[in-house]
This record gives sequence, C-alpha cells and structure tokens, in this order.
Amino acid sequence: MNDQVPPIRKTAKKNTRLRRVLVLLIAFTLNLVYLSGAIQYATTEASFFDKTFEKLDSRAKVGLNEVDFEAVKQKLIDYVGLKTEDFSVPVTIDGQQVDFFNDKERAHMLDVRSLFVLNKNIFKIALVLTLAIYLFGKYGLKQRLLLAEALSISGILMVVFACALGLVASQDFTAVFIRFHEMFFSNQLWLLDPSTDRMIVLLEEQFFSDMALHIGLYAVLLAVFGTAVGIVCKKNG
Repeated sequence: MNDQVPPIRKTAKKNTRLRRVLVLLIAFTLNLVYLSGAIQYATTEASFFDKTFEKLDSRAKVGLNEVDFEAVKQKLIDYVGLKTEDFSVPVTIDGQQVDFFNDKERAHMLDVRSLFVLNKNIFKIALVLTLAIYLFGKYGLKQRLLLAEALSISGILMVVFACALGLVASQDFTAVFIRFHEMFFSNQLWLLDPSTDRMIVLLEEQFFSDMALHIGLYAVLLAVFGTAVGIVCKKNG
C-alpha cells in the first residue's frame, strides 16, 4: 500500500499555502496604506481643527484674536502637511507682537515633521509593495484574485487592530501618549511647560485624544470600504 501523497495533491497544498501567505502580505501592506493615508488626511483636515478648538475653547486659552488664531492653526496644518518648513507665526498678545512659537517648540516640531515625512514614505512604499506582491502573485505564480481576497479581509484586520489599540488607549490615554513620545523622540523637547510654552496650551492632551480617534475612524472606514470592494470583486471574479 502506497502512503505517499500524490504529486498533484502536494502541489495543490503548496499553492494553497503560498496563496494564503501572499494574501496576508497584501492585506498587511494595504492596512499600512489605510493607516498612513488616514494619518496624512486627518492631521491636515481644517474642519477637525476648527471643531476641536471650538470645543476646547482653545482661542481663549491662548489669548489670540481671531485673525492670529487662524494664522496659527493654518501654520500647524501646513507644517505637518509638509507644505512649509517655516514654523514661525507673528501674533499680538497683550498688545505686543511676538512669535507664537518659541525655540524649544520649533526644535520639537522638527522632530515631529520627520515623523510625518516617514509616514508619507511608508504610504508610498506600502502602495508600491501592494502592487508588486499582487503582480508577482498574479503573473509570476499564476494566482488569481489575490487583491480581491486581500481586500476582503483587510477590513477585519484593521478593525481588530483599531479595537485593540482603542481599548488600551481608553484605559489610560495619558500613559499611551507618554509611551508614544518616549518611543519616537530621543530627547526631552516634547516635555513642554504650559507656563512658558503656548503650543501645549493650544494642543492639549484632549486634542490629541480626539485626533487619535479621528485617525482611527478614517483608517477603519478606508479598510471597510476596501473590504466591500474586495467582496464584490470576488463575487464577480
């Protein structure tokens, strides 16, 4: 009696494993695209800044008139959106013209800007990798509907990730916030003092908590939309 597995069955099994690996790789790179894209968009959405600043009464807290406050807000958006390298805004406070941001804040924002440059590069690389793996699988290994399958599970992975991260952050956002800064900044410039540094008064912890939720919602929406597209493509494929 021959207990050996027939060559055809071996090949089919190998192809199934390879297909699963490729699908998971594409789903992973897709989620990087969703997340980095959500970060790029959410952190430069003027309407979010307006709504959140109004909710937190930020203009009154920093003591700016409407025109100066708008200039500061736009500078923040343009800077993290990589539209400008200048981080200086002349404003009038207590009848004197001063720069809203000080040297320490500018130095810290240089570090912050490098993270946004990194995020933009991750978006581009993840997009290229997604396409490359898909083309390799489809034409090199003759695996059909890889992208559709990856899209169909990408939303599930993103929702699981977002829920896990959200659960941790909801327990103690301050701890997560501090840990984030300790991981991504090698200096202590991020430890701003509200008595001397206006930026921490403007961008208080609640602002970042709302922003994290805002980014998460966009990433999940993108992933869920991708899943819907993948399911439709699989049915029509």
